[in-house]
Amino acid sequence: MNLILSLVIFFTLGLNNTHPIQTPVFKLSTFTKVPDDFMGCGDDYYLSKKDEKQVKLICRTDYARALIRVNNRLIVLKANYKISDKENHAFTNGNYTLIIKNGPLKSTGDEDYTMKPIITLKLNSKVIWTKNLIGDGGC
Repeated sequence: MNLILSLVIFFTLGLNNTHPIQTPVFKLSTFTKVPDDFMGCGDDYYLSKKDEKQVKLICRTDYARALIRVNNRLIVLKANYKISDKENHAFTNGNYTLIIKNGPLKSTGDEDYTMKPIITLKLNSKVIWTKNLIGDGGC
């Protein structure tokens, strides 16, 4: 009798505690306002030519840091020179890792240039977003 009662309780409690695992909501979005300490030399990244004309950034760097907007919050990531190399610039904040491959730079002035970068964003070690973009930079 105790065995049957134990099995009934086990299966009842076990079935009630099976909730589907929810995937965290993730939305990377553009932004137009950049904090003053990010102004100056750096790179700007856009999803399209239209966004570039409207100055809707998907990412901004000042070489030592990167700025992105995830779930309507601006997130600052610091350069991670341990995982960066000549082609890939990496930025991290503990949870997110942003890897930017700028591609060939085309000079548009003394210190200015355009590029066709590929940006990859990881949450922990899982790739959650990657995209070919357009960008410009300089001082």
